[in-house]
Amino acid sequence: MRIGMIGLDTSHSEIFTSLLNDRSATHHVPGGLITHAMPIYSEDLPISFERYPKYRDIVERRYDVIIVTEVDVLMDNVDAVIIGTVDGRNHLHWFKKVVSYKKPVFIDKPIAMSDREVD
Repeated sequence: MRIGMIGLDTSHSEIFTSLLNDRSATHHVPGGLITHAMPIYSEDLPISFERYPKYRDIVERRYDVIIVTEVDVLMDNVDAVIIGTVDGRNHLHWFKKVVSYKKPVFIDKPIAMSDREVD
């Protein structure tokens, strides 16, 4: 299964990619491979924009993940997607952008900032 990732501003970007892509590691989870990622981060959140360069570099260089900037390109090249930005404020926004593709979606916590948003 080819998996896309939205967000490269959290340690989870590296961890998920390592779990799936590093076949030589004892922690490897077979069956999926992160093949594409969108370099999303939040400019108004220091923990996001300060970490982004490091995690983008790791995912792109160490694991050969292809960086794309358009949702259509991402979704046309993957079978499932992980929404993993550190900023939970944008998770629902990204979910709404990908749900119409009818592919499995994993949303790293939280799905939204309030229960009203997910009605």
